[in-house]
This record gives sequence, structure tokens and C-alpha cells, in this order.
Amino acid sequence: MSHDAFLDGNMKREALVGTNSAAIVGLSNNDWIQVQSGDIRKLNPYTATGTSASVAAARVAFCLGLKGPAYVVDTACSSALVAVDAAAMNLRRGRCTAAVSAAANVIASPATFISFSKPRMLSPRGRSHTFDASADGYGRGEGAGAVALCPMSQAHGLARATLKGSAVNQDGRSSTMTAPNGPSQTLAVATALSEARLRHHEARKRAQKVLDSTEPRGSNAAATQVQHHECHGTGTPLGDPIEVGALQAGSLEEGIRKQPAALAAVKTGVGHLEGAAASPGLLKTLALLRCRSALAVVHLHSLNPHLSLLEDVPQAFPTEHAPLSGRLGRLAGGLSSFGFGGTNAVAHMQEVKGKGQSVGRECNQQRWLGNSR
Repeated sequence: MSHDAFLDGNMKREALVGTNSAAIVGLSNNDWIQVQSGDIRKLNPYTATGTSASVAAARVAFCLGLKGPAYVVDTACSSALVAVDAAAMNLRRGRCTAAVSAAANVIASPATFISFSKPRMLSPRGRSHTFDASADGYGRGEGAGAVALCPMSQAHGLARATLKGSAVNQDGRSSTMTAPNGPSQTLAVATALSEARLRHHEARKRAQKVLDSTEPRGSNAAATQVQHHECHGTGTPLGDPIEVGALQAGSLEEGIRKQPAALAAVKTGVGHLEGAAASPGLLKTLALLRCRSALAVVHLHSLNPHLSLLEDVPQAFPTEHAPLSGRLGRLAGGLSSFGFGGTNAVAHMQEVKGKGQSVGRECNQQRWLGNSR
């Protein structure tokens, strides 16, 4: 998978061997070690390396001959996106010339199901009904994803998108350790948007000033370019409204759009991949920036009443496949991922000039559900 990601950017294996390219992997659950520990007679010479999370990144580096940073990130459900942020930071600091960021989730033991069911995190129906009035938890999913990152000067016209800005922070003190924290999510969104147009060391300072109202509302012009945001959207009655409210507060958009900002959640279609949760959302965002269209939010029939009260920013939830307007210039897409330990990650990507495939028609408002003004 990591090899395929490099190949997609025309970075062949023989050219990677011995380079200081990085391998950053996002992992959380480790069902395999639970399976192995059930019977000590199954232990063998490969058990130690086969069950160690750290070896996931080391094995990628070993197989591809990478000499750069190689480590695993575990921030629970935000692991995959935090790994992308870490890969980007290593590139910016010159610690590597290219990087692969990968994540995976495999369901192999009932123990994780049971441990997540006890605090009622999981939906009894086994599906994520994100943004819907019937939301009652999330449905688990398994899968994997990988993306290769490199400076645009080395992309040779093959880049699928540019990572304009990203941010990672922590909830700190909240009502409970696993409860979502709106202000922290807001700051993560604002910081990522600020970084998308400012130098890294200025981004957080500028974002905090805007949130503290020491700068005029609407001063962050980057927000007006974001046409689609892939939410964490686990499908809980209060978690979804908190996330959307934080997204609105952090975006600080100015004026009224003719085109609503599309908010979506891929978990409704593929389930919650937990440690790899951001991977399908990231790949989906790259695809929609190229195709300039939004996919429907599956299982959305009746909007969560708490979401209907949020009217600060025009926003809508696609119920059918619909085109995204390109009248604001290059399309940009956002992505959020939050860990149940309180680590939040947000990233914003922009389509590469000449890569977008315009659909040639504007969005039909009947294709959206929500506050489309």
C-alpha cells in the first residue's frame, strides 16, 4: 500500500532506496496481539515483531529502504490525520525529501467490540447515522489507506492536491476525558485555516487572536475557499452538533454564500475505521477536489434538530451526488479527525491548478439538506 502511494507520485522503489524519505503510520487498535495472547502455544519467533505497533512503520522503511523518520502515531481515532500532519512537519523542517503516511484498522477480536460497547460508543444498529436525528453511535469498519507527500517542486505535475494547512491540539480539561470539546475543535479549525495562508509560526497566534476577537471577524480569507469539509462525524446526538458548531466558529466566514458549504462524513458509508478513520476521508477529499463534486451522506433522512439551530454560517448536507461550484477560484476541502482521548486534527487541501474537472453546472439546492442560504 505504501509502495503504491509512492508509485502514484512516480517515486519508484529503486529510487527510494537509501533516501531520507519518511514513513509515518497511524495505528490505534491492535486486535492481533489479543488473538495471539489467547494461547501461548501460538507464540513463535515472529510474534514480537508481528505484534509490536512500532514495527508497522519500521517494516515499511525496511521494505522500501527508507532512511528518514519512521514511527507510529497513536492518538486513537485521529491517528491517521495526525500522522499526515507529522509527515508534513518533517518535510517542512527538511528532515526528509518525501514521506508516506499510512494507516490501517483490522477487526480480528471481539474484545474491542465489547470494550467499546460497554460505554455505549457503538450503534446498536451497526451503522453510523451521522447528522441524522436517529444517530445513536457509530458502526465499526476496517480498511487502510496511504498517501505520499513531497514538496510541490518535486511533484513533476503529478500532485493530486496541495496540503495548504494542518493543525493538531488537545482538549485538555473537559467535562470528561472522552467528551468532545467545542472550543478546542474551533481552535484546531482556525489554526489550520490560518496556516493555509500564513507562515507556520504565525498561524496559531493569528488564529487565537481571531477567536479572542482581537482581530475583525472575517479576516481569514482562506475560509471562503473551502467548499467541502469532511467531518469526523461519528454519529452521536451531541457530538455531531458540537463538531459542526466548532467548524462554523473556526471558519469565520464573511458574507453570505450563494453556494452552501458541503459537510459530509464518509463513516456513513464505510464505517468508523478508528485509528485509520481519516484515511477514507482524506482519499475521498482528494477525489472530490479532482471531480468537483460532493457525494451523498448515506443514511441521512431527518436532520438532527440540534444542527438546525446552527445558522452562523451557510452549510448543507448533501443527500445526493451534487457538483461543487468553482466560482470562488480553486476548490479547497477540509478534513477533521478527533481522538477519544482529546487529540484533535484538522487539515485543508486545495486542488492543483489544471487538475480539476469542472462539471459545468451549478449546484441544485434541492440536493442539499440543512441551512443552505
